[in-house]
Amino acid sequence: MNDRDRIADLLRRKLEEIHARDGDLSARAGARPAAGPGRTPRRFAEPWRPAATDPVPAGSGDPDATRRDWIARYRGKPLGRALDAQPSSEHRELWIHRSRVAEPVVPVSRDVAQRLLRGSLWLLSGVRDATAARLCEGGAPSLESLTNHPRFGQEARRLLARLDRGDPAGMMAWIGDRGGRAHPLALGLTAFFEPGDLLFLDLETMGLFGGSPIILAGLAYAVEGGTEILQLIAASPAAERALVAEAARLLSAHRVLVTFNGRAFDHPYLCARAAYYGAPIACDPVHFDLLGFSRRTWRGTVPDCRLDTLAQHVLGMNRDFDVPGSLVPAFYQDFLRDPDDHLGLLAAIVVHNRHDMAQTVRLFTTLCAGLESGTRRGPSVSS
Repeated sequence: MNDRDRIADLLRRKLEEIHARDGDLSARAGARPAAGPGRTPRRFAEPWRPAATDPVPAGSGDPDATRRDWIARYRGKPLGRALDAQPSSEHRELWIHRSRVAEPVVPVSRDVAQRLLRGSLWLLSGVRDATAARLCEGGAPSLESLTNHPRFGQEARRLLARLDRGDPAGMMAWIGDRGGRAHPLALGLTAFFEPGDLLFLDLETMGLFGGSPIILAGLAYAVEGGTEILQLIAASPAAERALVAEAARLLSAHRVLVTFNGRAFDHPYLCARAAYYGAPIACDPVHFDLLGFSRRTWRGTVPDCRLDTLAQHVLGMNRDFDVPGSLVPAFYQDFLRDPDDHLGLLAAIVVHNRHDMAQTVRLFTTLCAGLESGTRRGPSVSS
């Protein structure tokens, strides 16, 4: 048995141990309902792994048929051609795919953000909707108008000082304390940055339990004429160290991180894997997790707030010939058993991640545009 076979066997046994330990989580009392037509488990919400009898998302077909389709589509092609990727100089089994989408990275404009932030009286301790309304009626509609107020003046001056010196991290914490990290007003803090400051991140892994290797890191950033998507693809778990190092380097080179559920999963997972390899990530970028913003904006108006659901119902983006994220670990495990014949399963993971990246970029721009246009409710503690 060679190294690749030993790694594949180890991953298979580990996944079987997790499944044997956790059983069918959907059958447990209090668990969310099992997936069915039109409903799939939320990504990264819990360590869920599909059993052979579990239904699959509507439109994706039978998992075995999906697997056969992907294998047949790429059978006989060399890896570089199939993935349209180039080998990395850092490791012979780390491959790099670059693509570009016309979707621009568009933060909230500085003028709109300043107006919204300076007019949000609820950011002051003791001010809620009713108090804010009384202050406005009394001729104090902004933080500037309260700088000499006997009760709120000192805090208003402190808050304005943060705004004037451009302290988005401090403002993010302030807004989070008063209205929650996913309050729509927090998106206004994107105005403190240039598009090139933002890095989008989405990971594909062998599982949700600690220690599972990262299969692929999808990263995106603004370039002239749109957004570049960079995918770091581990054709073997042995390439994970080089993948993690390059993803960490790009993270350190950007001031802002944008993810979808990345606060709970992608960012801490990447940090954990970097620490495992003895190279902890020291940077702490300002983080905009779009899952929370999406829930506060569209909950109740769409079937659920998964990324692919939002893409279909809000963004008008559909996924053709895609696989559900729940199949990624099984697809990669199967690819490792026979890389030459099952190359299509790795290609399926790459395509799935590319959809995630493109949709996350558009979702970010859509949320920021919504804040500017005032299509969502105005900022308030209760919103």
